[in-house]
Amino acid sequence: MQITKIERASKNKPLYHLYAEDLLLMTVKEETLLHFRLQKGMDVSDAFLQEIHTFDQLQRCLEQAYRFLSRRGHFQKELQRKLKVKGYDPEIINKALQHLEDKGYLNDVQLMVQFVQDAIHLKRYGPNLIKSKLFERGLPDSAIDQALEEN
Repeated sequence: MQITKIERASKNKPLYHLYAEDLLLMTVKEETLLHFRLQKGMDVSDAFLQEIHTFDQLQRCLEQAYRFLSRRGHFQKELQRKLKVKGYDPEIINKALQHLEDKGYLNDVQLMVQFVQDAIHLKRYGPNLIKSKLFERGLPDSAIDQALEEN
């Protein structure tokens, strides 16, 4: 199969349509287009298209995760739940979460310690309310109890 046309999908967003014989193959982000050096006349196999699709979905998932994290810190389970609601594949979500953890954007222990300190000192929450709020965010009971004992 050969890419016959690459067309910008939107004036406002960096998205591109890939066509083969006037049939839309897929819509990809500009990063994907550049990463794979996609161009008109390029031969692509089904396996290569699947690789392009997987990479593009990972980029979109990471972009969404960065948007969530730009508003406030999230625990891993919390972010996983939100990305799943957005419709991303669990395998893609796990890769994205691993990437974020490797880069230092996800650190459940550090976030939990800060959450407990803020809840105690700023919001004046009691231990039961703190425990319930952390449990809602997907943290295990043992980690919650340990964080409460330390503070």
